[in-house]
Amino acid sequence: MEQKSQKVTINDIARAAGVSKATVSRYLNGKYGSMSSSTKERIEKTIELSHYRPSAVARSLKTQQTRMIGVVISDITSPFSSSLITGVEDALRKRHYIPIFVSCGDSPQQEQDYIRSLLDHQVDGLIVNTTSDANPFLISLACTYFPIVLCDRQVNDYVFDISLSDYHAPVLQLIHHLKEQGFSRICLFTQEYKHNSARSMRRSAFIEGNRDIFGAKNPDEDIYVININHPEETAQVLRDVISGTSDGGTPAVIGVNSVTIMHTLSVMHSMNLRCPYDLGVCGPDDWGWNRQMNWSELIGDGITTFVIHPYEIGKAAGELIIERLENPDGEKKMRLTPTDIVYRNSTLLKKEG
Repeated sequence: MEQKSQKVTINDIARAAGVSKATVSRYLNGKYGSMSSSTKERIEKTIELSHYRPSAVARSLKTQQTRMIGVVISDITSPFSSSLITGVEDALRKRHYIPIFVSCGDSPQQEQDYIRSLLDHQVDGLIVNTTSDANPFLISLACTYFPIVLCDRQVNDYVFDISLSDYHAPVLQLIHHLKEQGFSRICLFTQEYKHNSARSMRRSAFIEGNRDIFGAKNPDEDIYVININHPEETAQVLRDVISGTSDGGTPAVIGVNSVTIMHTLSVMHSMNLRCPYDLGVCGPDDWGWNRQMNWSELIGDGITTFVIHPYEIGKAAGELIIERLENPDGEKKMRLTPTDIVYRNSTLLKKEG
């Protein structure tokens, strides 16, 4: 009868690497502070050659930690989310934590169900790109001192650790730019914004800028909720915006996100509208599409954007959850990832020459 191969143990690794069992244990838990680089490399090589895999069950029973982090994403299908989760994964993997990703399909109920399931699987903490800023369930969980970090989206009425980008100042900068370029009116095209903190913050910034910079008496009347699945409705909105702009001036549209901008450009193209001469277009690039895709057919020399960096937002969220696990009683932190504003053809009415 063929004898089964014996499973490699932590004692075997310690003997082969010429170190103590405690040193191997520190390596496996990512505690390299007092460990020389040669010792670290020797243990790493020994584990690699022996195909050793520590028992997650045994380790969790001893340390009361699974080294698993639940990562709850509102909608995992967008390029923004893809880049976000890559940043989270890289930060967690660096510290030997395992992310468990779930996508909620923008459903608050699905979000709650997944979080309960993740808790049942004894994750050490949660990173949440929440579906709603009205979230008493998440607040009640945070009140039990369970480690939670918000990612990109805020929750009202409670202070969480959070990683996000500045969604207010860049909108005001764009509005200043549009005024300087001679646009006579600005509009905000947005998807449904209620309970979505990123869209709500951009909407608030638009109202402020439309009132203070463009002098609009009723600044919220220039906000249009767009259904990206009905281009004919958007076409009618564009006709109304252009015809309703006084004195033959040129209006400009600020899109609330990349989806809205791309939808607007597509509808404009079907209507043979020239950008920026018939209508200016700008807004956030939260996908990286303006750098990675060829949109010359629609826009020629590019779209004015403020560039958001979802990878860095996700990476910062991963770092924050580890900091919270290591220092449960520390002050709550906010990591703000800067944006980069790039001015391109879509808003340059005053071109040199």
